[in-house]
Amino acid sequence: MTPAPARDPHRVLGVTAGATPDEIKRAYRRLAKQYHPDHNPGPKGEERFRLIREAYEALCQSPPETAEKASSSENPDAPKSTPRSEAAGGLFGRLKGFADRMNAAGTADAAGPDRAETDLEITLEEAIKGTTRALRLNVRDRDAQGRSKVRTHTVQVKLPPGTRDGRRLRLKIPGAPGHEAVIHVRIAPQGRFTLNGADLQADLHVSPWEAALGERVEAPTPEGPTKLQLPSGVSSGQMLRLRGRGLADESGRTRGDIVYHVLIDVPRTLTPQERALFEKLRDLSRFDARRGR
Repeated sequence: MTPAPARDPHRVLGVTAGATPDEIKRAYRRLAKQYHPDHNPGPKGEERFRLIREAYEALCQSPPETAEKASSSENPDAPKSTPRSEAAGGLFGRLKGFADRMNAAGTADAAGPDRAETDLEITLEEAIKGTTRALRLNVRDRDAQGRSKVRTHTVQVKLPPGTRDGRRLRLKIPGAPGHEAVIHVRIAPQGRFTLNGADLQADLHVSPWEAALGERVEAPTPEGPTKLQLPSGVSSGQMLRLRGRGLADESGRTRGDIVYHVLIDVPRTLTPQERALFEKLRDLSRFDARRGR
C-alpha cells in the first residue's frame, strides 16, 4: 500500500510558508473554534480537529526554513543556523501550553502542558448579579511512558457581581497538578444596552406629548422595565440618568448608572382627529423649533 502523502501544516492552517507566529496563532484559533468536536460531532469532525491541532504543534516546534538554513543544507561548511528556541528568545516556549480560546460552549484545548486558555461568555444580567460556570478543559499531559495524552477536566469559575468585560482570571485545574486555566471573560452583546465602564447606555423612545408634558414612561433595565420621570420639555438627544442600576464595582457595594439617550418619535401616520389636534397646536403655539424657543 502506498503511504499517504504528508500533509503540509501550512496548508492545513491556511497560512503561507513565511507566516509569522501571530498569523499562525490566529489561524489556529479560528479553525479550532470552527471545527471543534463539540460543534462537529463524529469521526470526520474529530479527524479534522486533530489535523488542525497537529499542524499548529508542528509549526510551533519547527520554524519555516530560512535562507540561512537552506544554504547550510547545501553547503556543509556553512555556519549552522541558530536553534529556534535561541533565535526566537523562547517565543514558542512561552506559547507552550497555549490553548485555543473557545466560545460559550465552555471547552478549551491545550496545545501543551502548563496552561489552557479559553473565553467565557456571560450575559449582562450575569455580569451584574454574578454567576458560577463550569468549564471543560482538554489538558494535554504525558503518561509514565512519555506518551502525550489529553484529559478532560472541569473547572468551576465563580464570577462576582460587577464582573467587567475583558476580565482575566487564573485558576488551578483540579486533578491536573502543574496546570492552570486562564479565563478571559466576555460579556455578550445585548440589544438594548452598551457598556461604558460601570454604566449602561440605552436609547429611550418617547412620543412628542410625553416629552412636552413630562410624563412617566417605561424604561428598560437589565432586570426588567421600570418607570422613569421625564422632565417637561425634554429634547431628543438629551441624556437622562437612572442611578444605581448599572454594573457593580469590584466590592459589589456600589453600582453604576443607566444613561438613557432620549429619542422623540413622531407618528408616521395620523388619524383625522390627531391631525386636527396637531394643526390646532400649530396655530396656538408660539414655539419656534428653528430658534429653540
